[in-house]
Amino acid sequence: MDSTSVILQIGLSLLLVVAAIWGSVWLMRRLNGMTGQSSRALRIQAVLPVGQRERVMVIRAGEESLLIGVTPQSIVLLKSLGNDFEATSEAVSAPADSEFARKLQSLLVRDKKLTGSNDTPPEPKHTFD
Repeated sequence: MDSTSVILQIGLSLLLVVAAIWGSVWLMRRLNGMTGQSSRALRIQAVLPVGQRERVMVIRAGEESLLIGVTPQSIVLLKSLGNDFEATSEAVSAPADSEFARKLQSLLVRDKKLTGSNDTPPEPKHTFD
């Protein structure tokens, strides 16, 4: 086999792989478009972050509201709220002037004063030679 036929074979193989990927994407979009209408029965009513990647959510499934806990590893039903839950602004997000927020802000200010920080990163304590 000469180099021209090898390059032609590699080019055709690459074209076939790209076409397969494009066809898969097109098919997934078509299938998601068909099932997208049934997802309207499931809505998020309220979200409260409780950690970096953990959240407590109220979702509406048909006529019923459910309180669920969501982590990167699992989703757990915490309580069934029935059909009388109405999301308010307090339920959707934690208040910015909560006791925790005030304490955190005061600790950050105090830490800044103690360390004399001026928003510059600290020097590394260890060097590796």
